Amino acid sequence: MGGNVQVVDISNTQLRITNSVAYSCYSPLGEVTSTKNSSIELGATSYMYSDDNVFTVIGCDDFGNVLNNDYSSLPKGCSTTCENIDEVREDGPCSGSGCCQVNINLLKKFKIVLKSFNNHKSVSLFSDCGYAFLGEKNFKFKGKSDLNDSGFWNRTMETVPIVLDWVIGNRNCTEAAQYKNSSVCYQNSKCVDGFGTRYRGYRGYRCNCNKGYQGNPYLSPGCQDRRVVREGTLDQLHNAAQLVKRCLNLNGEERPTMKEVTMEIENLRKLSKHPWTQGNEDTEVLIGQTDFQHSDLYEIQPSSYHNVVNDSDQYSSSTISLLHPPTSPR
Repeated sequence: MGGNVQVVDISNTQLRITNSVAYSCYSPLGEVTSTKNSSIELGATSYMYSDDNVFTVIGCDDFGNVLNNDYSSLPKGCSTTCENIDEVREDGPCSGSGCCQVNINLLKKFKIVLKSFNNHKSVSLFSDCGYAFLGEKNFKFKGKSDLNDSGFWNRTMETVPIVLDWVIGNRNCTEAAQYKNSSVCYQNSKCVDGFGTRYRGYRGYRCNCNKGYQGNPYLSPGCQDRRVVREGTLDQLHNAAQLVKRCLNLNGEERPTMKEVTMEIENLRKLSKHPWTQGNEDTEVLIGQTDFQHSDLYEIQPSSYHNVVNDSDQYSSSTISLLHPPTSPR
């Protein structure tokens, strides 16, 4: 398995990656001008296709199928037709006129096959291409504008992600806890078995913070009480640390007096009592508050691939590369 896909979002239970869209375009005489079937295999990773995805077909003379997992199971899909453009509602539902959708349960891999009933001969003036893709359910069909939009393929690749569920390892909570080197979940969090009964043969686990706690349950020290988190900010901790450092100075002349210590502590107390003063420059000067900012960045990169079919229906291996996006079909 080779190639990379771009991760656009990651949460405690899910990951969103850029899409892979199948398409077929036709001339007014019904000749195929360009076509591509799509396939993505997750392989030996801790990812599964989420139920938050839906299979969508766009066009006026098209039907698409999804082959699941080992590609030997019966395909599932939907079809869409429209004899004239007026049948297609603007911003309408995907009910079969210009757009159709169907829920599909997937595991580790899929392959999309897109075909046409009559090679778009009677609809080429307003729909010369058909599209099919797996993507997040919040996709909104824009009606007529989508059917004749030369940028639909690129736009869908960029704005309609594929949702993946993810877990840690291939052991459930009970099994993971038996291993000495397995930390499972850190403090103030609980272990939850991963994919459940729908993913037979695939296990793994997740970690969730206990109620009333927040943080990253996968990293030490784990989750913290939300009230404790709210009590101190980084700038307060910084100022307190600097004060302690001054108090421990071996040179007595450089140590602060008790009066100075009392004033510094009072400033910190005022900042905690009146958080609305943050961002107000004049008030910050009065209470001696210094502004500090902190952020954490996380990055993850799964691997994937898709297959491209040429006009002779022979498959060849290719890779998804976001640094060099493929040419839009037309």
